[in-house]
Amino acid sequence: MTQAEDLIHDLDSFVIGRVFCNILVVAFKNEYRTIYHHDPEGVKKLDIMIHNGGMPIGFIKAVEIHGGWKFLSQPLPEFKGKEHREVKKFLEEYGIMLNKKLLFGTQGT
Repeated sequence: MTQAEDLIHDLDSFVIGRVFCNILVVAFKNEYRTIYHHDPEGVKKLDIMIHNGGMPIGFIKAVEIHGGWKFLSQPLPEFKGKEHREVKKFLEEYGIMLNKKLLFGTQGT
């Protein structure tokens, strides 16, 4: 499997039980892009993003908790540890923004 195939497999396979949404975040120099679970074009999209300089950095998972949801961040293994705190912080803040978008629409961002 290629890197893109492995990541998309992980993206799709983590949507079980209380996890109802999983998003792969890909960082570029001045922006980020996302791929949602079960996207039939996921591998192709990720291959193109990587070819264009994108770097997959981690997952954001929406988990059902007590009738509501919470967004949890999971940096890829190469972005874990103290030297990569900014990646975890970015993923956490992105999860908060997604939650606001779901609750309040575009007015929440």
